[in-house]
Amino acid sequence: MKKVLLMVSVTAIFAVLFIFCFSYDRPVYPHTYYQVYLDGKVVGTIESKRELESYINNKGEEIRKNVQNYKEKIDNIDVVNEVIKKIKLSETEKQKFDSLSLYEKIKYILNNADVLKVSDVKKESFQYALDNDLYSLSETEIKEMRNYIDENKIYLSTQKIYTPNGIEIKKINTYQSDVDQITDLYAKIISKKNCTIAGYKFTIKSKDENKKDQEIYVTDNKLFSEAVDTLAAIFTGSEEYQSYKEKTQNEIIDTGSIIENVYVDEDITYKAMNISTDEQIYTNVEDLSKFLLYGDKYSEKKVKVEDGDSISSIAFKNKISVSEFLISNEDYNNKDNLLYPGKEVVIAKINPQIGVVVEKHNVQDVEANFNTVEQFDDNMLQGDEEVTQEGEKGLERVTQSVKYINGQVNYVQTDKKETLKAPTTKIVTVGSKIVPHIGSTKSWGWPTNSGYTISSGFEYRVSPVGNGHELHTGLDISGTGYGSPVYVTNNGTIVEMTFHYSYGNYILVNHNNGYYSLYAHMSGFANGMKVGKVVERGTQIGMVGATGAATGPHLHYEIRTCDQHKCAVDPMKFY
Repeated sequence: MKKVLLMVSVTAIFAVLFIFCFSYDRPVYPHTYYQVYLDGKVVGTIESKRELESYINNKGEEIRKNVQNYKEKIDNIDVVNEVIKKIKLSETEKQKFDSLSLYEKIKYILNNADVLKVSDVKKESFQYALDNDLYSLSETEIKEMRNYIDENKIYLSTQKIYTPNGIEIKKINTYQSDVDQITDLYAKIISKKNCTIAGYKFTIKSKDENKKDQEIYVTDNKLFSEAVDTLAAIFTGSEEYQSYKEKTQNEIIDTGSIIENVYVDEDITYKAMNISTDEQIYTNVEDLSKFLLYGDKYSEKKVKVEDGDSISSIAFKNKISVSEFLISNEDYNNKDNLLYPGKEVVIAKINPQIGVVVEKHNVQDVEANFNTVEQFDDNMLQGDEEVTQEGEKGLERVTQSVKYINGQVNYVQTDKKETLKAPTTKIVTVGSKIVPHIGSTKSWGWPTNSGYTISSGFEYRVSPVGNGHELHTGLDISGTGYGSPVYVTNNGTIVEMTFHYSYGNYILVNHNNGYYSLYAHMSGFANGMKVGKVVERGTQIGMVGATGAATGPHLHYEIRTCDQHKCAVDPMKFY
């Protein structure tokens, strides 16, 4: 009995020792995982950062292959449809052909390709359509493929797809063992944000504090400079710009023009970054150049030339400038090019997103207007006049520095002026029996010194101060220099003399003959000028300036049939 008790006791002791030694909890070590954040918020936890990045890139590769596949199908479908549409058959054959199914039409054209004069390249498209059952696709399926290509075409321009912007992946140690499946996390992320590709963001700083800086995304930073080159060639002429770039411009002997500098007017910066695939990303020079020239709302219409039309008249009727017409119609390079009735021309308004500056050195022989002097005869009634000496224009060789922005004259500086032939003064004897505040309707003086350039005429144009398209209601006369004299062009009475936010310092003269003249952007008024003063043609009333909405020193000169802006007429009709 004692032995039994002893055995039971020993067994119990060993059991207790076993339980004590081997039944304690083993130590638990934390897991190393990766926590994924999107815009600062946790969206999931994964085991491998590399696996997520690789999965995203693989999905991008899958989309790229889909786009390539769909594009190949759509390209071949378009070729097949084009050939079918243009096929030439007899009336009987056409009736039979139209009754065939698409499959039968494809077979028919393949079997008769030589007779129908279908090229080998196009035959390949028909064979592709046959081999890949493209004839069985519905219009809905084709439309869906086109939409898929349009939405994902950016994938064709990159070799690697990256996580969306705002994704942050942090390594963590946790005792939790639950992790997200890569496929589930990818779907969750993509439902909120698009993936990204490597590219560049160009920022164009706005000169208007009330407007945002413009951001343009490209896949290659060289695209932007190449697009600027394209615009410069458009605004200056491709041959002239190419000569400037290659430093092969002809030296000026007597007269001529050379480009001295080309640059962009705005401050532009760029940086490499990952760009979301839902942004507008430019992948080629052609598309980027079109955007920089026309903006994102490009539209065009075609107009048929009618008898008597000229480039200038068509441009004016459609409220665009001549330069805009020439840009959209590459067959023409000069406003004097002839048009023939029935010809279709393109009308498109440009909306440049940048200012391409071209600085030129110009030497040209220009006509110098003659002065007109009036001799009063007490025996003649006012309104009667007689030319006692005909005027004759002179000739001057004028050297100027001219700044163009997007093809329009922005600033003119006359550096030198040489008289080749002096003008002959025109002498007009006029009656003076009545008060001479009534101006002549037959002859008008010129408002500036000689050596001028008409930088903008009475025409529709893109406003140089950012007001869109406008009818420019007068002449912009540049080149005589800041502070040079401004002369009244006909007898009359000053009716307005003040400052206007657009005209700057201006004077309005009533010639009391049915016409008014306006002189704007002046730096100041001549001594003795005031409202109510009667002024004689040729009297200095002010000085050339750049006040108001002006890009540089010039005189804005108008002739009106009433005292309102709406009554402006083309001043050149009076000269």
